[in-house]
Amino acid sequence: MRALTFNAWHGLAGRGVVQFDELEPPGRRAERERRQEQRLAGSGFDLLFLQELNPVDRRAASLARALGMDQCQCIDQGGLKVFGVGLPLNLLSGLAILAGPQLRLRSFGGLCLSGRPFEHVGPLLSFQTHERRMALFAEIVSPGFGRVLLVNAHLHHGIEPSPLFSERLLDAEGEGKISGPERAALERTMLAADERRAGETARMLERLERLALGCDSVLLAGDFNSTSRGTAYRMVAEAGFLDVGASALHAGTDAEIQALDSIEQGTWNFDRNDENRRYSPHFPLPIDDFGRAPVTALHRAYDLRPRRIDFLFARGGL
Repeated sequence: MRALTFNAWHGLAGRGVVQFDELEPPGRRAERERRQEQRLAGSGFDLLFLQELNPVDRRAASLARALGMDQCQCIDQGGLKVFGVGLPLNLLSGLAILAGPQLRLRSFGGLCLSGRPFEHVGPLLSFQTHERRMALFAEIVSPGFGRVLLVNAHLHHGIEPSPLFSERLLDAEGEGKISGPERAALERTMLAADERRAGETARMLERLERLALGCDSVLLAGDFNSTSRGTAYRMVAEAGFLDVGASALHAGTDAEIQALDSIEQGTWNFDRNDENRRYSPHFPLPIDDFGRAPVTALHRAYDLRPRRIDFLFARGGL
């Protein structure tokens, strides 16, 4: 059984009222989506875990038709909408799981991992003004593996705390680019992002453990917006999951290791995707730059580091 996790990228800047600013030039998004569909149709994967499909209802259905697969989906970013109509006009982003028809995909629906408690996102009604993170749960039945619980997660986007970035902030303070209180504020922002992802992971694992009681295996995938050194990764590992990509790199044949080597070079890698590098400066980073260009440049340089933030985890007979 072959599985893929892939952030399809909504291409939006996350700011605007009537519609969000588009990061790509006109026509590029449609061409990118066409190429994605073409590549996925010829990939031979049995399972797809997709994030940032936008609009999720149209794109998930289109991909399922093109690939001859079944699909389930949930919305994570919707704005203010009734029956899918409202503002922002170009935002209805979400998660989807696609599976071959022989696997008998059955959806258990989405779970809100974080966001304002009084807000709601759904296909009929959406009342959302701040970031909301979701996980999508489903099940398949495989002749070789029995009942397999599937989880597709997309965790909070926020800069991960690290000794490297803390060192850079200290250097910036020493050079007079930021003050001591500003450096402390940035450290608190990073810790808060890490704590939010930890809370999201805990809630996801709680639902996962309940649903897993009747299953033979669990496959957890998605965009964690955090590396293998992060808190979310550690929590998943402590729940008994195997990092499939890392495991395959250490146990595979030479050909498999060569094919998987790109994993270690980072699933978030602007060196391998130079075109997206051109659009990234227009995306607002979730950390304050105090209105100073040198601080902005420091944040951008750190965010452009190649790193692995997308994962496939397995537990049980898989």
